[in-house]
Amino acid sequence: MGAGLRAAVSGDDGSRARVSRALESFHGSGRAILTDSGTTALTLALKWCLARTGRLKIALPAFCCYDLVTALHGSGGDVTFYDLDPATLGPDWNSLARALEERPAALVVAHLYGLPVDMPRVLEMTEGTGVTVIEDAAQGSGATLHRRPLGSFGQLAVLSFGRGKGVTGGRGGALLVNAAWRGGSDESLLLPAKRGSGELAPLLAQWMLARPALYRIPASLPFLALGETVYRPPQRLRRMSSVSSAVVEVTWTEREAEIARRQRNATTLLEEPGTSGAIAPIPGARPGWLRLPVLVENPAEPPEESLGVMRSYPVPLPALPDLNRSTRPSSDFPGAVTLATRLRTLPTHGMVSESVRARLGAGARAAFSA
Repeated sequence: MGAGLRAAVSGDDGSRARVSRALESFHGSGRAILTDSGTTALTLALKWCLARTGRLKIALPAFCCYDLVTALHGSGGDVTFYDLDPATLGPDWNSLARALEERPAALVVAHLYGLPVDMPRVLEMTEGTGVTVIEDAAQGSGATLHRRPLGSFGQLAVLSFGRGKGVTGGRGGALLVNAAWRGGSDESLLLPAKRGSGELAPLLAQWMLARPALYRIPASLPFLALGETVYRPPQRLRRMSSVSSAVVEVTWTEREAEIARRQRNATTLLEEPGTSGAIAPIPGARPGWLRLPVLVENPAEPPEESLGVMRSYPVPLPALPDLNRSTRPSSDFPGAVTLATRLRTLPTHGMVSESVRARLGAGARAAFSA
């Protein structure tokens, strides 16, 4: 909070340049463009891909954050969906192959809850197709695949520093432009950065509500809509604020300690019998465990929201009422339907105490077991 307050008063003190350099060095990318959100970064990437190829479609996972549809609408593109495999949260390979037959300008691959997708297989499938692979690593903080950080595989990659993302600035994102990208990179589409003083109050609320002992209070107030996923219409594209970049710079230096805490908490929860439905990582993956995803046997059982247990995205993306109805119905994507119905996530962040882990484990035994 202190770094954010100083930036709100004095503006950018060079933190944007330092954060960009840190991201470029860590991911091995040619350039890191800081934006006001991960959605802005993805929208910018989609615009570039559509302009480069002249193609009309973007391939999206049928189950993911609704912000992917916001970015799609902001780019002006059409969509083709591919299904996910509930066992891995990665692509259903047959479904992905069908989507690629429609010759999209770009393929967006998302690492959900810090579980890496098999990126070498994705790159093999898209080789020679003219399809740009955009790696959505917004939820990939701390995760690696074959010892490479997520965000270092795609020609373009998206990061998010919003609430709950591990490395946070309250708001903010980044578009990583890797050396393999051969398209245009028009940054003039981005408006100048704001100072970001209005982001201080949400940052304070995020810091407070991360504590499970306090979360039970706002979680009991339905009008706050905590944990709900809603579609947001596209906004104007802007660079990262001074406040966000200053806070990201601080939390970036603390990321390894937070990753270790998340992995320790996830390991403890995975030892509980009730989490036998937890999604397993693929070979070669070290998950970041942004949250612990579990497939429940009884979807009608309400999650223990006072402990931070949440439903995942409640409907597949093809079922969103805000989406152009030229797409196939959500029933054509059974993996996405399964995830929307049965997936729950448990908190793993560093403020989850030993007592809370024990209560989460007891809840898992009671609610998640067959």
